[in-house]
Amino acid sequence: MAVEAELKFICAGELPADLSPIWSAVAVKVEPRAGKQLLNAYYDTADQWFRRQDAGLRTRLQQGRYEQTIKLAGRGQGALQVRPEYNLPCASVWPELNAFPAEVWPQGVDSSSLQHQLVQLFNTDFYRQSWLLHLACGAVVEVALDKGWVKAAGQQETIDELELELMSGDTDALFALGELLLRRLPLRFGVMSKAERGYRLNQQLPVEPTTAKTTSPGAVLKAVLYNEVCWWQQQNQQALELLQQQWAVLADDWPDFRAFLVLPPAQVLSSQAYLQAQLNLSRHLSKD
Repeated sequence: MAVEAELKFICAGELPADLSPIWSAVAVKVEPRAGKQLLNAYYDTADQWFRRQDAGLRTRLQQGRYEQTIKLAGRGQGALQVRPEYNLPCASVWPELNAFPAEVWPQGVDSSSLQHQLVQLFNTDFYRQSWLLHLACGAVVEVALDKGWVKAAGQQETIDELELELMSGDTDALFALGELLLRRLPLRFGVMSKAERGYRLNQQLPVEPTTAKTTSPGAVLKAVLYNEVCWWQQQNQQALELLQQQWAVLADDWPDFRAFLVLPPAQVLSSQAYLQAQLNLSRHLSKD
């Protein structure tokens, strides 16, 4: 089992064709990886057993070999996502659930029964460029730039993401690197995984304006990030109104957000200070 700690960004504009000067400016050593096309198929049961467990199941074809992955329920700490995952080889595009260790399955769950119920729901097809960045603090972070498509039910959505995954070291390194990249590249935080986007596309469910389940900073920030998606995709006015309300809730305890209450929302969403405030709060939440 591995534990994935990741910051996801959406590309909000064209990135430079050559990113190597950026990496050289933020890391003491850069290891480019060979680019690769990644073909992924996602599976669940008809009643979405994996989805109900907040888990994900996929197979991936890369360089002629298949790999299967289960990602278990994790915890969101603002923009940071931390999830346990299991990666194993498999013989074909179809998962082999019995190959995963027993600890993956809740007590009383029969993986053989789940195997017979599996259906393929959606696919992702994207090209990945990646680099290993060795930072001055000693941490190592993989940066992956993914460009391609999520495909389901005869429809598709663009993938245009930059992901930072901690390979070794402290999560503070992710935030420090994220802060540097936000200053140099047109990015904004991404809250939805490729899998969540695929489920939504498969069921033809748009992102809707979202209220926080509690007034805890983590819950409010998560709702903020979803409402941003709703605004950027649909220009939804209700999402914009909810964003203003949620900024006010955050401002009660986080002074970084108070300045945004008197500015036009569109100006806030495009400001560097706003991204920095989200990052600062996420960094704090990761230490709780």
